[in-house]
Amino acid sequence: MLPRFKLRRDVITSESKFSRWLFTDLDGTLIPLEGDRENVEDLQRLKVLLDENQFGVAFVTGRHRESALSALAEFDLPVPQWIISDVGTRVSQFVDNKASCSDDFRGRLRMMTAGWDADRLLEGLSSFPDFKSLTLQEEEKLGEFKVSFYAQAKGVHELADRLRQILSKLDAPFGIVSSVDPFTGDGLIDFLPVGVDKAFACRWLAEHLQLQYDRDLVYAGDSGNDLAALISGCPGIVVGNASDSLKHQVAATKNVFVSSKRATSAIVDALARGYSS
Repeated sequence: MLPRFKLRRDVITSESKFSRWLFTDLDGTLIPLEGDRENVEDLQRLKVLLDENQFGVAFVTGRHRESALSALAEFDLPVPQWIISDVGTRVSQFVDNKASCSDDFRGRLRMMTAGWDADRLLEGLSSFPDFKSLTLQEEEKLGEFKVSFYAQAKGVHELADRLRQILSKLDAPFGIVSSVDPFTGDGLIDFLPVGVDKAFACRWLAEHLQLQYDRDLVYAGDSGNDLAALISGCPGIVVGNASDSLKHQVAATKNVFVSSKRATSAIVDALARGYSS
């Protein structure tokens, strides 16, 4: 059932005026679904709700940062104070319409990868047959700590399992996230530092903001790469258009609310139920 919260207006975070935070995925979650008039109307309601209840906003997305900023303008989204992008491998503060990477977060990941970078990883993978079936994604979708490929959607998870065996042989401090793009149908393979995902970045940002993780923020998502964050201990919102698989996986998590409404409207539904009193 939905966790019930009281706004604690006496609690001020390091971002001064915000007493609560919405950490939210973009595609399929915050961004209105195409042709959904209720979502479009609820986006405006959400902005009012966030403002009236002193919410800070952090985007948490698999998109690269520039794509997230494009979505902010294209869909007239609530302005974030922080952007977690590239599946949790980049954290940026957004101030005065400018995004700047967190050097502290980057330093943390450099320590975790112990001298490995994208070039060294690609060199190590290049001699294995399964690697030859992958197509490197566009340059803007790559990063210092994220190497991403397109693959055939059919069998993408089995391919990821074989690639994990290669990483083990290389003793590379990277893991793999495999998925299928719900909009293009492409198989996606992301190589990320071991232990780094949306949940890791959310926890890092919460600590940076001096938030109490189990009550000062709520996370909203719709897909498999949101699962770790949704079950990480903070209150969560699963939108109604999420897959049955995701809904089943969070079913036993007591502080996650599964809405019957879709995307943007689900966030409004959940926040209105949990924060209106």
